[in-house]
Amino acid sequence: MQNEKLAKYIIELAKADQGARFGSMKTKDRKKAGLKIIAIDKKNTKRAKQIIEKYGWPGFDLIGRRASHMFWLIVQHADLNPEFQKQSLKLLKQAVKNSAMVWPVWLVRDIFLFIKLLILSKNY
Repeated sequence: MQNEKLAKYIIELAKADQGARFGSMKTKDRKKAGLKIIAIDKKNTKRAKQIIEKYGWPGFDLIGRRASHMFWLIVQHADLNPEFQKQSLKLLKQAVKNSAMVWPVWLVRDIFLFIKLLILSKNY
């Protein structure tokens, strides 16, 4: 792993993402929880765009397997920006072709799910 600082940053973004989602299941105020998720998704999408601008797709060689998976999670939750999601999918595929990443089972599963969601939302 080349950039431990970036890896830790991405993991923190993903923790906020997951904390909001799991926290929403424990609250009675669904509207407030939903607004919190949307706010975190917007912030994380902005940060993910900045990361891609600076580094390209952050593959295993740059940030390690765990942080790379967490970055993928952040991109999946960028539902308010389907163009960014499509661009990210292309970058991910290119990273795999360039051997910056391998196709672990979770990634294959997640990509199929992601494409299915894009198709269902008519943004693919």
